[in-house]
Amino acid sequence: RKSPQTTIRAFLNIQNTCNYYVCLLGNGPLYKECRALAGHSSKIIFRGNVANVPDYLQSADGFISSSVSEGMPNSVLESLAYSTPVILSDIPAHREILALSKYAGRTYKTGDVQKLTEAIETLDTSELAASAARKLIGTSLNAQVMSKSYQDFYQTLVV
Repeated sequence: RKSPQTTIRAFLNIQNTCNYYVCLLGNGPLYKECRALAGHSSKIIFRGNVANVPDYLQSADGFISSSVSEGMPNSVLESLAYSTPVILSDIPAHREILALSKYAGRTYKTGDVQKLTEAIETLDTSELAASAARKLIGTSLNAQVMSKSYQDFYQTLVV
C-alpha cells in the first residue's frame, strides 16, 4: 500500500546528480526488500522505527508519499504541519489535500518512477512552499475545521 520501492527507484535514478538524501523510517513488511533494492547507496538511509519522527520532518527539505491507497494520510498532514513541502502520488486522498493549496506540494502519476524522479529534481524548497504547507494545516486541515466539516456533513444525513 505504501510502495516505498517507487521512491527508492526514483531516487536511485538521480542519486549521483542531486544533493538530497532519502531517509526511510519504519520496519514494515517491505523493509528487507527495500534495503536490497537500495543496495549500497550511501544516499538512501534506513532508520527503522524511531521515536522522534517530528525531528526528521522538521529537518527534511521535502516529504514523499508513494502510496497507492490511503484513508486520511496522517504522515502527509504531519509533514505539512512542519512546513515540509510534499511530493505525493496521485491518489484521491492526496489530491484532496493539495487541492487546498497549489504551493504546498505536487502530485505525480502513482507508480510512475520517471514522474517521481522529475518531481524530486524540481522540488520547490522555497519559503513560499514551506509557508503554504504550514498555512494549509493552520487554515484548512486543523481539528476545528475538520470537526465543523464532519458536523455539517452529518447534519445533511439527519435532516
